[in-house]
Amino acid sequence: MTDPLDEPGYLTPAQRLVVDAPPDFLLTACPGSGKTRTAGARFVVRAQAGDRVAATSYTNIGVDQIREVISSELGRTVGPESFIGTVHKFLLQYVFYPFAHIVMGCSSPHLVDAENAGDDVRLNGDNRWRAPLGGFRFRPDGSLLYCGKSLPGWSRDQITAAGSAEAAIMKRRAAARGRATFDDAMYWSLRVLRDVPGAAAAVAGRFDELLVDEAQDTSELQLACLTELSGTGRLRSLVLVGDVDQSIYAFQGATPQGVHRLVADRGMRSVPLVENHRSSQLICDVAVHFCSRDQPDVAVGEHADFTARPEIVFYDPAQPTTATDHFLGRIAALGIDPTTTTVLARNNALVTLLNNQAERVECAPRPKALGRAVMALRHGTAGRHDLVAVDKIIAYAAWGEADSLDGLDPEGRRQVRNATIDLITAAPALGLPLQQWIRDAAVVLRGVASELVAVPVRRSGDVLRSAADQGDVVAGDYFTRPSPGFAARSVHDVKGATREAVLVVARGRTSPYRPPEAETWTAHLRGEQVPPEHAEEQRILYVALTRARKYCAIALPTNTSTAVIDSLQRAGFLRRRIEGG
Repeated sequence: MTDPLDEPGYLTPAQRLVVDAPPDFLLTACPGSGKTRTAGARFVVRAQAGDRVAATSYTNIGVDQIREVISSELGRTVGPESFIGTVHKFLLQYVFYPFAHIVMGCSSPHLVDAENAGDDVRLNGDNRWRAPLGGFRFRPDGSLLYCGKSLPGWSRDQITAAGSAEAAIMKRRAAARGRATFDDAMYWSLRVLRDVPGAAAAVAGRFDELLVDEAQDTSELQLACLTELSGTGRLRSLVLVGDVDQSIYAFQGATPQGVHRLVADRGMRSVPLVENHRSSQLICDVAVHFCSRDQPDVAVGEHADFTARPEIVFYDPAQPTTATDHFLGRIAALGIDPTTTTVLARNNALVTLLNNQAERVECAPRPKALGRAVMALRHGTAGRHDLVAVDKIIAYAAWGEADSLDGLDPEGRRQVRNATIDLITAAPALGLPLQQWIRDAAVVLRGVASELVAVPVRRSGDVLRSAADQGDVVAGDYFTRPSPGFAARSVHDVKGATREAVLVVARGRTSPYRPPEAETWTAHLRGEQVPPEHAEEQRILYVALTRARKYCAIALPTNTSTAVIDSLQRAGFLRRRIEGG
């Protein structure tokens, strides 16, 4: 039987050079370059040569794609001497779980979700203003940065200044009890690599090659961990795979500069893949205007010569769904199946409007999880995930910690699950306003929690918190999920995905302090200086456009300035007007 690696056409000459390349390099891979296939093939070749290889990616999607190449396409199995998983899992398995107790000062560390990180942090010691502890993120130097949801009248910088000192004390107390959020675990892993003698060298020497896919999205803490491993001199080969122009996770501390620093510190060379097997040449020709490269990628795939030009369309700002209506009509004319396409937006509130859902209001995670479980049960679609989410809400109310479930015997778990069913079935009618629904659900929660313990640790109103701006939204509308078929998505939701056609909807001005999205996207095209904080916004548009194989379009509000429209036309977009727009 012929080895797929030897079959003509499985790898291009450029991809084969990467597979056989000497150690230590940054693979700069354009969208659609086949980098995942290349990474999987390199894993197989190195493993066949007897090397111990760890292949990681920032996301589970990336890991699954690498596994698909290795197992399904190449028919190989992964032996115990190698590793495939997320960067997070790699650091948990080889650093956090074996060693973190030393730096945390506990007997055995365990993970908690950010929502259950601990009590809220008082800002400037004032009980009237509180921010969730899980919203504070460690930086490599041990300082804290607030990255959670904003509060009325507070910027994230102000929350950081007012709450980071108390948050640091609370996080270290939690660590002494063995508790760490998923993000905090990366900080404690970094502390291990820096402070525990021999730990970094032992981990670095465990594998002959560490391959990191989607390196541009690796968090600030994870990059710092990689830097520590590299600095031991025991890491024989480090291969970073990615495209810094697709770095869109700044809220996790990921930046192109972080990758470049690691590459420079280790003296790694750069190996490019510039052939795009996904998009048409017309899409490549417009996308280049939103990345750092000077020349467009070379389209070589099945749809390289597709003749539909990227377009600008317009929509009524009061009716964003008109953009979707136009898109559906356009792809029908092109003979494209709508289920293979997507509508994308940068902002979740706009995604909600495009899906004809209730206008986005803030809703805390626990009432949202309960509401979606109630909705799912009443539609006959409730699954294990829904029930477990409500189990955790009840445990949090009864005993003060969601992970109290882990200490229950089978009878205790059965009682909690019975309480979950009671809570879901007795929940208020979903036709109520969202604010009233949450308040009434808290009353039901108090009753079921009191059946488990005489005095619940948490007040039900604190467990299920409502907000003043929820009064005009119907609970059932808010908790309805988009249909699994054609639906708008955020750009982050489709990172790494491929679609036949893509519509990117630009949001208009929503604040006197924030420009319309299209102005930010096109500032450089109009000769304006791009502030550092806006650079990622252009990368987000680049990621969105390059998901498309055959056709892409940008939808602009009808009140968009002529200068913005002209700049997009100069970049290669064809102007097309929505009927009646």
